[in-house]
Amino acid sequence: MPGKSPEHVMGNGIGEDLAPSKRPLRAQRSVRLFATRLLAIGALAEALSAFWYIRNYAEYGDPFALGIVLQVWGQRSIAERGLARLAMDARFAFANFWGRFGYGQVSMPAWFYLVLLVLSLAAAAACLLRVLRLGARGLRRFLAGPWPILGLTSLGFAAAMLHYLVRNPTGGNGRYLYPAMPALAALLVAGLSVWLDRLRRPSRGYAGLSLLMAGLATYWLLFLYRTYAPPALFSVTVER
Repeated sequence: MPGKSPEHVMGNGIGEDLAPSKRPLRAQRSVRLFATRLLAIGALAEALSAFWYIRNYAEYGDPFALGIVLQVWGQRSIAERGLARLAMDARFAFANFWGRFGYGQVSMPAWFYLVLLVLSLAAAAACLLRVLRLGARGLRRFLAGPWPILGLTSLGFAAAMLHYLVRNPTGGNGRYLYPAMPALAALLVAGLSVWLDRLRRPSRGYAGLSLLMAGLATYWLLFLYRTYAPPALFSVTVER
């Protein structure tokens, strides 16, 4: 909402200004709240995935089972780890994240990914600038909010996918980031809100962005309908 956007949460903070005597206590609470959230979410994730780590270690001696995956799919040679090849796979991973179908063979038009790339870079730049410009008080409020957890979740999955991409020639699959989709979506909206709130009439900017995203979603559905439409019926006459 323009009146209370993610920009205010990430940058200027939320709530009223604190009296000097209350600031140290608020700082301690912010750090404690951040640590508590991090431990709680991490413990829940580990509890849900612990069985598979234990099973992989018992079967393959590797909790992540990466070794057996590389044996099946192969491993990148040194020549395949050049920047040009990795950049190509990174572009494929980005397109795969936003929608490539039929195991990657059915792709959307280039302009579709370009629009989403511009939006993604704009949101990422805004989030990064907000973090870099945080002062001491802004940092306390930032730690008290959900953004550090969302950022760490997104960066953690991105780092894991990057490691897999470097090791495996089939690793350029953006769908590996789907478990972090809620965090990525929140950061995308928060970052774009920073720019929209700078407009003279932010409400028009939000309406325009909403229409743009709705148009992309509609085009995506029509594209899939046309691509996967069943063939036309035809009749065959058999002569005896």
